[in-house]
Parts: sequence; C-alpha cells; structure tokens
Amino acid sequence: WGEAIEVYLHNPWLTYSIGLHRLRESGLASDMMDDLDERPLSLDEIHQLSKMLFIGEDGCVDLPHPRQNWNNFFRSLTILVEKEKPQWNPVKK
Repeated sequence: WGEAIEVYLHNPWLTYSIGLHRLRESGLASDMMDDLDERPLSLDEIHQLSKMLFIGEDGCVDLPHPRQNWNNFFRSLTILVEKEKPQWNPVKK
C-alpha cells in the first residue's frame, strides 16, 4: 500500500481504496488518476474526478463546480459520498 501513502501525501482528502487501486492497476483509469500520487489535483480535476466516480457518464445528477460555489460543491459531494459503502483506508487503518 505504498501508493496509498503517496496519494495521501498529495491528496489527503481522497481515500485510496482497493477499488481505485485496481482501476489504476488495470489501465482503465483516466490519465488524471495517474497523477494522484504525483501531485495535488486542481479544483477542476477534483470536480472531474468526483463526477467520474459518483455520477458517471449519464450526468443525471448535477455536481456544482467548486470554483463557482465551494459550499454547494462540498454539500452535494457529501450527499453522494454518504450513499456509498464505507471504504477501508489503508493509510488511516
């Protein structure tokens, strides 16, 4: 789980779960996900990643952009995250 620590150092807000690891490992992840352990993601990238992980391509749910209104983005993302099953975080155990 060395990669989880590297991701945490650059993007501590993200739980680097086994699912994300397998997605990256398989080569199916977007190029942006390759950067998770290299540098902090920008607000635009955080928005894009959040949409990819929680909304998908159908876009039936709108996720406010954090640059336009951080509080609305955070509130909307919190609602989406709370609908998911808890994920084990290897960094925080």
